Amino acid sequence: MEIVQSMAEFVARNEPLLRLGCFLGMLLLMAGAEALRPRRAGPDRGFRWPVNLGLVLIDTLAVRLVAWALPLFLPVLAAGWAQGQGWGLLPVLGLDGWLLFGISILLLDLAIYAQHVLFHKVPS
Repeated sequence: MEIVQSMAEFVARNEPLLRLGCFLGMLLLMAGAEALRPRRAGPDRGFRWPVNLGLVLIDTLAVRLVAWALPLFLPVLAAGWAQGQGWGLLPVLGLDGWLLFGISILLLDLAIYAQHVLFHKVPS
């Protein structure tokens, strides 16, 4: 449990830098994949990329504003409380340390990807 505590403190101290690093790494990976094998024909990247990056910027600023304005953000409190109770899928499986951290990041990323795909499937 001490390893999980130290990792949680590390992530809390370095969260903005870790988030930025993950974002930039994934952005470069996806940009390279799109350049090598685009799903759409045509030069619409010149329009899509600035619009999408603008949305990311607005989204990031909005999240930071909410986090600054509401330090007692309910999901964070709920997660901390559940962790204190020993609840959750990964603790039940007996995972600990870096494996727990890696699987947590992977599951979070898959959830965000599923949300992204869903937004493209549901008509507006």
